[in-house]
Amino acid sequence: MAAALVASLASHPWRAGGFVALAWLAVAVPVVNVFAVERATTADWRADHAAAVARARREGKLLLVVHLSGDFAQNSPESPEATLYRNYILGDPQVAPLVRDRFVVAMRSVGTAKCTPRIQPAPAKETRTPEGKILPPPVERVEMAVAYICLPDERVLHFVPGFVTPAELCTELIWAEAAYARMAAAPSSAWPAAWRECHAEAVAPSDREAFASLIESRWPLKDKVKAPTLSDDLLAGDSTPREERWSDEPAPEYATSDLAAAMQAAQAVWRFASDQQAGQSKSFKADTALERARQRSQAASILAAHGRQGKNLAHLVLAEFPLVYLNDLAAPAYEACSGERFWQTSLRRQELSHWWSQCQASRRKTLLIISSDLSEDELAKLEPPADKAVATLNPVVASIRPVAPKTAADSDSKPKDAIRRLTDEEAGFLASVWRASHKTMTASEFATLVHDAELEPVPHDSVVGFPRCILHDGQGFRCGELAIHEATTERLETMLRLSIGGVASGK
Repeated sequence: MAAALVASLASHPWRAGGFVALAWLAVAVPVVNVFAVERATTADWRADHAAAVARARREGKLLLVVHLSGDFAQNSPESPEATLYRNYILGDPQVAPLVRDRFVVAMRSVGTAKCTPRIQPAPAKETRTPEGKILPPPVERVEMAVAYICLPDERVLHFVPGFVTPAELCTELIWAEAAYARMAAAPSSAWPAAWRECHAEAVAPSDREAFASLIESRWPLKDKVKAPTLSDDLLAGDSTPREERWSDEPAPEYATSDLAAAMQAAQAVWRFASDQQAGQSKSFKADTALERARQRSQAASILAAHGRQGKNLAHLVLAEFPLVYLNDLAAPAYEACSGERFWQTSLRRQELSHWWSQCQASRRKTLLIISSDLSEDELAKLEPPADKAVATLNPVVASIRPVAPKTAADSDSKPKDAIRRLTDEEAGFLASVWRASHKTMTASEFATLVHDAELEPVPHDSVVGFPRCILHDGQGFRCGELAIHEATTERLETMLRLSIGGVASGK
């Protein structure tokens, strides 16, 4: 019967508004009684996301995408986090049959690379040994997993944060399938509204009210979805025509910044609910909820990583953003749950690795220009550079005081701490002038290049990020760098002149 289902699904048409074949599958096939199935082998575990998506489309199955806090540059299916999730959770006899028969599983490591470790913030008070030696700040690395239940077109039905128990994951998978069967009864144009109602019903009314006080809903007030509860019989005892049960208005547009704000609001509500259960909070105040949530982000992330406490985050967010695409949700969801950055491999990874190999083979000096993802407001808050030597690894260069040439833009009326930030285009032009090969790249691309080229590890500040410019000589030795708050055209030109020497082209 399973083979016939797959063959039938393969013949069904696809369309942008919905996945017709999968809708038919959800109605035709009942939820598997996973508690009555004997122990099965672990589901196929794919590190190739594109291959998993193609297989899910081909076989008419749901996607189960697991994002883990392992080293994203290695993305190893054998990492400790991946091994734990696969063997302990997905390999459990309750979960394995359901996942194997109904899902295509894909894993991806999205945590910080080992070759670019994050510098921990200095503690408020120094810790010393009995002998008086100052101890380094403890490394409190959060282990996190986020499992996404998706349609084959990568629209998210549900997500489950943390290393939950097999029984807890099984409960969420069964809920998602039951709710999906209910949504499939609606016309595809009404799916967003119907799925929104499924998530809203899974949250306590008080939490929904608190969440609504923190963000302005994108949905019109007149949208009152007339949908039965999950316990109702969808096909019997209801005289309401199916096409009138749900609103068929298209889902409102959204920006990724909206998702980040919704995740923060959901965190604040979840933490208040946790405090209320412990008897620590009595009333929800919107003006202080977000600030308290930010202050307790690290502790809450640890709780969310190792328990079911974080599941309400999904219901709150997806009730506002039903059927959101995984590419839009993945970064804000992981960062909210873990308190750490979401890292992902660029399509340019092989291109950058090949470029570096060519530069080394020809003994060319290279300038790596790392684009900052800080906003202008965040950049303005950084401490302006003092009038001192260029930050560099070369002690000879460090002893030389650079002199920035005066320009017409300099005037007494200009604020003393005003900085004209170095742009990517200016950095590339200066590198060309001084005959250095150069590439502009994101932080994720830089981290993978350090890993692939086996360069010296580059620690980075969790707030500021990587240095803005890093200069290597023909042997791959790092001979100069500029921090983001030091990067100006004058300082970069001085570093290139002193490190490379000779005469610049065109001068």
